[in-house]
Amino acid sequence: MKHMLRSLLRFGVTVVCAIMPLSLTYAQQVQVQGVTDKEIVIGAFGPITGPLSWLGQGARDGIQLAIDEINVNGGINGRNLRLEHQPATTPAESLAAVKKLNEQSKVYMIFSAHGSTGAEAAADYFRESGMPVFNCVSLTMRLREPFASNIFNGTPPSVDIMNKAYVESILGQKPTPKRIAVLVGTYAFPQAEWNGAKPLFEKAGLEIATVQSYDLGDRDYTAQLAQISRAKPDLVVAFGQVQEIAIAIRQAPERGLAKTPWWVGAGVVTKAFPTVAGKASEGTRSVWALPYFHGEKSNPMEKFEAAWTKRFGQPPEGRPAYTDVFCNGDMNIVALAMRNAGSDLSWPNLVRQFEALKNAKPSDLGPWAHDVVFPETFGPGQRQGNSKSVDIVVKDGTWQVLRDAQ
Repeated sequence: MKHMLRSLLRFGVTVVCAIMPLSLTYAQQVQVQGVTDKEIVIGAFGPITGPLSWLGQGARDGIQLAIDEINVNGGINGRNLRLEHQPATTPAESLAAVKKLNEQSKVYMIFSAHGSTGAEAAADYFRESGMPVFNCVSLTMRLREPFASNIFNGTPPSVDIMNKAYVESILGQKPTPKRIAVLVGTYAFPQAEWNGAKPLFEKAGLEIATVQSYDLGDRDYTAQLAQISRAKPDLVVAFGQVQEIAIAIRQAPERGLAKTPWWVGAGVVTKAFPTVAGKASEGTRSVWALPYFHGEKSNPMEKFEAAWTKRFGQPPEGRPAYTDVFCNGDMNIVALAMRNAGSDLSWPNLVRQFEALKNAKPSDLGPWAHDVVFPETFGPGQRQGNSKSVDIVVKDGTWQVLRDAQ
């Protein structure tokens, strides 16, 4: 009898030990916020009204289009994806939005789908929360430094990477400019570009003849353009968003700058720019963080824009914007990491799956996804997926990628 009891006890202990890891694994799975048996909830925030509405609407719609296509094609390991988007324009609204998504809505992860202003406001909270965050819009270094294992940056290169590309692009023009004037916005995004570019310009030997500033939403650039004209630069370099820079360039010929070429930061490279700036935009150059431009007769971009129009209808002026493209490609990259995570959707495992991605393309998820972004690579110490860009110029009323510069 004693022998039988000891045998039963050993058997019981063995069964319990065998069951415990399975029970713990199951408990860990069901405790992952934003995940049920049927869906995974993805959070995002960004502006959908005001001067930067095109940016936030584009990011939101790009993510949503990717989610729709993923769900139609079977979802992620049997689960559908659902987007919860919080409108946010100001820094305070951005911080409140990410807190709500994490603490109240309990989303699985968050897309930082705002420009530098909103991303910088949320950066510290992202680090403290530990939840996975994927940036598909902003160039700001605040999402990149100090290093945070839970924050990943996809298509948009960091501002320091872009600034190096800016200098190479400017110095690559013929004739090579030696004396430049700078027009820069007072808000976060153009200031980040300018603060990073200035020492590189100086190191390259570029003489900065004058620096003129403007505020978000300005419409009259008479004073700034007059100062730039008096400085007689070889080139005008402008940092900011399209809604201001396009107006400044349109006004430039009437302010003594009819023959002075312009170079603009990446935030100005939108479909709307040549239309708003008019004939004065011809010859304007920049860099572009995508392999194709909107409307280009290439299979990936044509398929993407056709799918966008089918989903959202005839696009308004300037849409789809680059944020539509950035965030559509990046949503597919995120979905690829989630698929590779299998049944273990814990945050640490998702981070490991991101780190395992090498030259990942949207089409790695399925042939229906659109390869409109450069391949992305991550690693244990690498949180910047894409570092590539191409030169681009306005020609015949539209932006055109300079293939020889790739």
